Amino acid sequence: MKNLTFSSKLFFSLVYLIHFLYLSYIFIEETIHKNWSIFLIDEYKTKKISGKIKWYKKNKDQNFYILSSNSKDKILLKTDKQINFELNDKIKAVVRQKELNINNNYERYIYSQFFVNTIAEIEEVLEVISSDCLFDKLTRLFFKKAQIVKEEIIKIINENLSSQYSKSVIAKLSLGYEMLDIDELKFYFQEAGVMHVLVVSGLHVSFVYLLVYSLFKFFPLPIRLKVIPGILAIFFYMFITGFNIPVVRATIMICCFGISFLLSRKSNSLHSLFVASIIILLVNPRSLFTVSFQLSFLACFGILYFYKFLKNIIKEWLKKQKRLIRYVIEIFLVTASAQVMIFPLTVYYFGKFSTVSFISNIIVVPLSAFLLWISLLFYVFNFIFKDIFSLLWRILEFFVLFYIDIVKFFARIPFGSISFSMDLFDIFIYYFLLFLLVNFTKRGMLKIFLVCLFLILPVFPLKDRLFRKFEITFFDVGLGDCIFIKTEDNTTFLVDTPQNEKKYILKVFSSLVKNNIKKIDFLIVTHPHYLHYESLEEILKNFSVRHIVIPDFFYEDYTYEELLNKIQQQNIKITPVKLVKIINFKNGKIEVIKNTWNDNRLPKELLADLNSLLIKINYKGKTIVLTNDLPAKEVMKNLHKDEKILVLQIPRHGKYLEDIRYIYKWTKNLTTSITLGIVSTDRYDFSFGKLNFLVLSTHSSKDIKITFSSSHKIKKLNFTGSGTFVKI
Repeated sequence: MKNLTFSSKLFFSLVYLIHFLYLSYIFIEETIHKNWSIFLIDEYKTKKISGKIKWYKKNKDQNFYILSSNSKDKILLKTDKQINFELNDKIKAVVRQKELNINNNYERYIYSQFFVNTIAEIEEVLEVISSDCLFDKLTRLFFKKAQIVKEEIIKIINENLSSQYSKSVIAKLSLGYEMLDIDELKFYFQEAGVMHVLVVSGLHVSFVYLLVYSLFKFFPLPIRLKVIPGILAIFFYMFITGFNIPVVRATIMICCFGISFLLSRKSNSLHSLFVASIIILLVNPRSLFTVSFQLSFLACFGILYFYKFLKNIIKEWLKKQKRLIRYVIEIFLVTASAQVMIFPLTVYYFGKFSTVSFISNIIVVPLSAFLLWISLLFYVFNFIFKDIFSLLWRILEFFVLFYIDIVKFFARIPFGSISFSMDLFDIFIYYFLLFLLVNFTKRGMLKIFLVCLFLILPVFPLKDRLFRKFEITFFDVGLGDCIFIKTEDNTTFLVDTPQNEKKYILKVFSSLVKNNIKKIDFLIVTHPHYLHYESLEEILKNFSVRHIVIPDFFYEDYTYEELLNKIQQQNIKITPVKLVKIINFKNGKIEVIKNTWNDNRLPKELLADLNSLLIKINYKGKTIVLTNDLPAKEVMKNLHKDEKILVLQIPRHGKYLEDIRYIYKWTKNLTTSITLGIVSTDRYDFSFGKLNFLVLSTHSSKDIKITFSSSHKIKKLNFTGSGTFVKI
């Protein structure tokens, strides 16, 4: 193999510089775009469009197409299953179209993943013309065949495997296809730190290449030509799995290795990695801001950069070990190299880190390779021999279930997963220290590194003081309410609890843990209906709760009374509110007001609603009102007529027209002003056209997080569903 000449080194140095400048440009452009992309109205508008289909993806419920319009815009089209287009089709259609709001997390994902600014739903197809260009015909044929093969493989999996778990694992492992959405299965793989094996990635591409290359070793071909079938196979695999970023990255890198091998040149893994990143970012610059891009490239960079560094530390000791031990240690070092690099981003995005992943990957990754190879071979043989392999499929299913049991074993290890949080400042310091550690260790300057570490550590408590914010999060928990409040002095409040359903509990808990919340100072149960305290025991098991605040109202309910008795036995202070309880915090206070209604003729459920707690938060002279199930009339009698309300929780989930009318009349006739309304919905959306302020609902916008600025205004809204973003 030929080594790099001076001119080649100069060329790659120039490429790295251009790459750095390009990354800087993407980051600056994205920052500017995000700051200016604030839409006060993001409703769908009907219009005619025309263009060419550049890509499509079909799932169980909908079809998704990327349309390059005649006006040079790129549009993500959503259609139902009855409307089907092919690659390179020219279409004219009537659509409902809207600009993407990149401050909305879901729409930001679409914006980054598909390189589009607009999303549209087809109402009527006016014209479809198939392209006659030879290149278009060939790409359409190749893409269509890949989709047919994928559908046939899914059919094979359904016909030959019986267990839902085994179907889901094989489909995810080999195709990245979500055959069955099994939350429990995902939970086990996440806790064991091996979720990456179920996401089709560079690991899977390398397995496919090695399998095909190994098979063609037995063919009488020149050694250089044996890499070509492997490259063709991973290209076809990339088409089948839908061009996921990690797959594209690995495909490009293996192609670089293959081309270097064919040209008798020495390959460089880091050069190949940078070539892959340049190609992906040229096609879609916004990929830089996707989780899959960041984790895939950082994990690969970690392996390329740290593996040799770690191996050199134990090089002499490793030479003395037996072959099997060396193999196990090397797999551990590969895993450790990747984990060290992606650790801060894993914590930042997912709020937890698996401590057992270093060990679990040593066992699970080779087993995943075995299952992937066997399943790919079975697909091929099944196309040829059909039903002959039914017994072998039963054996494969046995191995899959055994594989899942191994993952469950690692997931159930005590303290196998640690939940905590990191912000962008923490991530920067982590990578800075990691860089210093590696470079100073290589130069024998470990003492200087320790001095730098000693100087940097005191910055962290200072950072916490500088970046504290006042925040409120309205969680989407289906029925009922669940609201989390964090003040500038880190006093925490939880108003009511999520339903006792695993998906809601996990969502709320993971959000709290991701934000480094380990204690709840005040847990407020607004009234004694079961939905409002349903998961209270789970919260007590997982968080340190100092005070529980309840209304001073007798409610004849055995479950409620038993729960209060259990809490008292745990020495947690319970405060029944008779009139009002004031809780002070930095720059504000919370008033917990007991509404009073004495009429024993009313049903006890309605009486409990009317005697529930109203929460008024005063922050720097402005008011946030949490109303839960109180009628609007009862809420307003506890507010001043000239109150400046930043956020009003719409009473009784916005379901009653009388409440909306009362709020409208109240704001119209008095000097009261309301900036933003929040509806904690019971899984329904309602119309609030009468109100003269913006209203968001947790049904459509999902979790709504409000961050307040130092000037007492709403600084930022974040939500995961659709909705209107407003900067106030």
